Amino acid sequence: EQAAAALRSDPRTAGAIRARRSFGPIVLEDLEGLPEGTLGRVFSDHCRARGVNPNLIHVPPTDEIGWILNHLYQTHDIWHVLTGWGNDLPGEVGLGAFYCAQFRSPAFFGYMLALILLNVVTRRTDLDPIMAAMSAGYRAGRSALPLFGFEWDEHWSVPLGDLRARFGLSPAEIVGEGILEA
Repeated sequence: EQAAAALRSDPRTAGAIRARRSFGPIVLEDLEGLPEGTLGRVFSDHCRARGVNPNLIHVPPTDEIGWILNHLYQTHDIWHVLTGWGNDLPGEVGLGAFYCAQFRSPAFFGYMLALILLNVVTRRTDLDPIMAAMSAGYRAGRSALPLFGFEWDEHWSVPLGDLRARFGLSPAEIVGEGILEA
């Protein structure tokens, strides 16, 4: 509810909340034919290389919260590619911190703490790269323009570098595997 209220109150994201535009499914085969370096091609290559199904989760968008959750699930891996955060543990933490900064929601912060605790305690993961990813992801999310509600499917053919510049994103501080332009 807090994240939805923040999105409604921000003029940069309020229009997406009102419109509740449908998005997806994402057809990777269609994106594979795009030129190298475009959002769609990098996204398709990323999904194929890691066995990611971008259409795996669907939340019926019957109300505002359902639409927000569905939109976040549908665009999660696009955000990975756009921000440069990979799908390894530091990448998930970095992107989670980016979400925290973009939405200013205690729920996302709780998600971050649970992810960190789960991995550090049960898997005895080194805390340094996790905390570095959390710090860098949060800084990036605070300085970037909002990614929520952007019409990604209308920008598959745009070079990834151009979109990163448009949103004020630089993968310079990425911790872990990261995602380059091509």
